[in-house]
Amino acid sequence: MKIKPSTLVLALSIMSIMSLGLADKAEAKLDKEVLQSRLEKIDQQASFGRLGVGVRDLATGDEFFLRGDQRFPMQSVFKLPLAMAVLDQVQNKHLYLKDKLKITADDLSIQHSPLAENFKGPEEFFTIAQLIEAAICQSDNTAADVLMKKIGKESVNKYLKAKGIDTAFLRVDRLESELQTDWLGLGTFKKEWARTEPLQAAILAVPAEKRVQAIKAYQDDERDTATPGAMVDLLAKFDRGEMLNHTYTDYLRTVLLNCKTGKNRLFKGLPRGSTLAHKTGTSGTYLGLCSATNDVGIATLPNGNKAAIAVFLSGAQATAKKREDIIEQVAQAVSLAMRN
Repeated sequence: MKIKPSTLVLALSIMSIMSLGLADKAEAKLDKEVLQSRLEKIDQQASFGRLGVGVRDLATGDEFFLRGDQRFPMQSVFKLPLAMAVLDQVQNKHLYLKDKLKITADDLSIQHSPLAENFKGPEEFFTIAQLIEAAICQSDNTAADVLMKKIGKESVNKYLKAKGIDTAFLRVDRLESELQTDWLGLGTFKKEWARTEPLQAAILAVPAEKRVQAIKAYQDDERDTATPGAMVDLLAKFDRGEMLNHTYTDYLRTVLLNCKTGKNRLFKGLPRGSTLAHKTGTSGTYLGLCSATNDVGIATLPNGNKAAIAVFLSGAQATAKKREDIIEQVAQAVSLAMRN
């Protein structure tokens, strides 16, 4: 059957219009004016803390930063690059997700650790997969420390460098049992501190002046820190499948989607129907100051727009609700800036 020239022209015109629409969608940009305005207001109410934000539209690469090149303590956010480094060894067949690791009382770490709280002993076995999921979904410190000991502390930074992440701006250095005791001024970790009561007694025994010095030193320490810029780079590379192959990218994304912590942070600020593959990080609050309240992840909005978001709040003198409200407001601003 012959097609009339006029029909062909009409069809091509419709296709052209459709392709232009798709192009417009693909070229949609992050509304930086909205983010600038909103984040300035949020920053003013950060309760004497230092707020760092990184946002990247994962379709266009367009990005926005607030203190994007400043370092912030990650706290448990480090468990995200740790999980990637472990999975890199799995995909290269140095480890297997079904491998079982033995845990004894000597392996239990400082809280937060449901694994330590529920440990019956004298020994228990957990698969690599169970430990990854505990470290990410429950932010379990014992699970993280066991995994890091298994691959070696130096392996995480080595892996990051190999994948093009500049460890001058994102680095992982210490076990949780080292980091948490350092910033609290406790000194070398003692295995009884895996339990709540002995840990709290040890914290209370630290002179206030020593604790202040330890907290200040932690705020200035370059170890176990990330910039918002480096973190969104990591998230974007992960989303593109550059950190892990397709199989393990999908696996870790699913684990991150099941993260149980931080429901009142980024996720609460996203529109209904959004998804968030994320990892939180939180320090304790001592002497009225919280060294870190963080949330980083990949948000997918109901309209299909997707962004890497990193929010770090350091040194805030505010309640947990106030700190989480600030992160929620950042997510609301990002959502508004991406509604196009």
